[in-house]
Amino acid sequence: MRRCGLRDAYVKFIYRGECEKKLESVTVNGPELVNENAFADYEAVATYTDGTTEIVTNDCDWKENSEFTEMDPVIKNRLVTKEVIENEKIKIRAAYKDDGIIRKGHKFVKILNTGNTPIIEKVNISGPDTLEENTYGMYHASASYSDGTTKDITSQVSWTENSAYTYFDSEIKNKLKVQEVDSDFNITIRATYDSDSQQTCFMAQKNILIKDIPIANELTSLTISGPTTITENSYADFRAFAKFSDGTLRDVSQYASWSEDSPYAYWDNNLPHRLITTQVFSKQIVNINATYTINGITKNAFSSIAISDTTPSYKIIGENITTVGGGTWGPILKLKGYVEGTILHLVVSKIDETPFETTGTVFFKVGTFETYGVDRYITKTTRNVTTSVTYSHDLSNAKYLGTYPKEFYVRFESEDVVGFAYVGPLKVAEIEPINMITKSPKKETIKY
Repeated sequence: MRRCGLRDAYVKFIYRGECEKKLESVTVNGPELVNENAFADYEAVATYTDGTTEIVTNDCDWKENSEFTEMDPVIKNRLVTKEVIENEKIKIRAAYKDDGIIRKGHKFVKILNTGNTPIIEKVNISGPDTLEENTYGMYHASASYSDGTTKDITSQVSWTENSAYTYFDSEIKNKLKVQEVDSDFNITIRATYDSDSQQTCFMAQKNILIKDIPIANELTSLTISGPTTITENSYADFRAFAKFSDGTLRDVSQYASWSEDSPYAYWDNNLPHRLITTQVFSKQIVNINATYTINGITKNAFSSIAISDTTPSYKIIGENITTVGGGTWGPILKLKGYVEGTILHLVVSKIDETPFETTGTVFFKVGTFETYGVDRYITKTTRNVTTSVTYSHDLSNAKYLGTYPKEFYVRFESEDVVGFAYVGPLKVAEIEPINMITKSPKKETIKY
């Protein structure tokens, strides 16, 4: 007879071991308040389905979510704080895996401003002074501090306005939308900011003229102006121009709705006609669209943009296996190399692929195998255990190693017997992308 987690009944069975124990949850313990420019250590406790607990601090993956903090790279459970302008609330997380089950624990921590930093004196609003009907405007709030510095607090303020014909977007909080109106009039928008550290509420306001557009002036077409090529990890501003029946041409870039069809580009939330590109691995085409509506008339404009890849690729020149080498022990080593993206992998072993017979040091080098050359990576071998040593290097971060092609060598020095062996060179060449921009992009307009 054995009782196994039941309150009021016994179950008869043949005992074959303990009840199965599984990871149920992880709890993070530690201080909730930490001063700026300080640190605090946290503990992670795992709770199991049988009710037992275990401290698993050193076996967790620790992370935090703030620009004002970081987890110590050596003491993984140590939260290190930076200077804050005012009290900042952050969250730390400990993830623990046991028998294939992953559980995460969280803790909210407040980083305290200790009074050594400037204080807010006022809040300011920037943005267009005039908006036309059926359009919108982007507004920004900034805090001015006692030391003369400013900080963008657009996402931290509460936005309000005082008109039945205008409203702030529910998702993009600083986007003021204007409906159709019958005449010109003024409105007031306000940005309210609660300063936790100063225990003060700041408010800024701005007057805006809302303009009525006469119906007689009819929208006839829309065009897009901007570059036809953009490099990866950059941005470009585009303009939308509306043409009306009286022949006038007006820039409606900030009022148009912009869209694109590529996973490698997106529009800036605060500057909606700015297209931001991400990393690409080959030339990519993105189609952009601008839509503008006024007085019930809608027009569209389209343009195709090329996103160019600016990252060079690399290749190994000649054979991937090099046995040319020597030293006091002769050519006993071989070197393999292969490239994945921008990462070069080098593997050194004995030609006969048997373990190293002595304990020693392996030096991966660039330019020469001699002792005066640059050591890129150093590791140890163990007698009759080590069969090969691998070194991986990001070639895109190797500009300081000289121009391409670069020559990689390996030098092995024994700690047991006087002497050395080397192998190399293995040559690596850089291949520039064929679509890099060499001239300023030209302008293009497409009508619809």
